[in-house]
Amino acid sequence: MNKKEIPSTKIESIIKPKCNLFELVQYQCNIKDDRVVCSPFVRIFKRCSGKPTVEITPYYDDEGSPIEQKF
Repeated sequence: MNKKEIPSTKIESIIKPKCNLFELVQYQCNIKDDRVVCSPFVRIFKRCSGKPTVEITPYYDDEGSPIEQKF
């Protein structure tokens, strides 16, 4: 068998695809008495070349601590 060396840059691009993070700000609004009160809610997305965009916004428990997601 004839072995060929693969340049390390080719391997790194397979292991670590180029990804970009995007942020989207939405608002959660509630009616209180005669007013509408809105709070911002930030959502975070990751887009890697050749793959679909995925939301990676962390989830938080009732005390505000992030919950680890298992994929």
